[in-house]
Amino acid sequence: MKYQKIIIGTTPEYEDIVCAALYDMGIEEMEIDDGTAVEDEYTPGVYPELQPDVSEDQGCRIYLYREEDFDTASLISDIESELSFYGDESDVIPGGISCEMCDDADWKDNWKDYFHAFNVGNIYIHPSWEESETHSNGIDIEIDPGMSFGTGAHESTRIILGQLSDFDISGKKVLDIGCGSGILSIALLKKGAKTADLLDIDPDCIVSSKENLERNDIDMTGVDFHVGNLSADEALRAKVGGGYDIVVCNILADIIIDMADAICATLAYGGILMTSGIIDFKENEVLDALSARGLVLLDTVHIGEWCGITMRRGAGED
Repeated sequence: MKYQKIIIGTTPEYEDIVCAALYDMGIEEMEIDDGTAVEDEYTPGVYPELQPDVSEDQGCRIYLYREEDFDTASLISDIESELSFYGDESDVIPGGISCEMCDDADWKDNWKDYFHAFNVGNIYIHPSWEESETHSNGIDIEIDPGMSFGTGAHESTRIILGQLSDFDISGKKVLDIGCGSGILSIALLKKGAKTADLLDIDPDCIVSSKENLERNDIDMTGVDFHVGNLSADEALRAKVGGGYDIVVCNILADIIIDMADAICATLAYGGILMTSGIIDFKENEVLDALSARGLVLLDTVHIGEWCGITMRRGAGED
């Protein structure tokens, strides 16, 4: 099956503005190639494979994917019109907007050239096509995200993975909202969580998550999967329920804000919410939305332009 690949050529300076504008247009799924290097401070050791082939001063590309018969010409015109409010085209999108056909197989597999093993704290993450290393104290996660988000390399995922060691996970009931590849649930279950519910609006993510949990020899007895929008689907909210000791939510800031009521309702009293995927200039908006629902701030973590906010519902102990 063939797809159309829309290429938006912007700059690191305007990357966040373009992404925010696309989101305002209802476009929530995009691929960003910004040439930003992975910093050793957050990824212990030197991993040349994780460094980009394109330097920051060579620009930034944002990719959108649409079906073969989609009217991309109209979409491109709408994007150009939307971006015109943010400045001259030569500044905002100096690389212009173009479109090319790509094969589904290429879309699924080409990213494998850029995903290699790395660590986040004591969590060792490696793709399914690379052998695991032996460690005595760490957790090994084998991941193949396929069509979903979540190799663990992105700043937003690393924020939550890095914070897991701050809490007692053993025996906990956890919920993973926007589960992507399932990487956060795998980490939680390997750290001793008793049960895990994984939720995503994209059925492909549920398929990837199931495959990755099985790949990591996770006991599926206490695991359940859900497809849908927790905020909009009353039946789904009833099925997912509440009383979760730990909820992880690695999705965009505006979605967290829109879903604040539904997200907070899933937490047990004293339960911990770990959010990420929050661009730094949206931090206060997310914090205000969650605080208004009675959550208490425990910590904020920043990696690059991304922020993670960890909060508790009411009193409780870590």
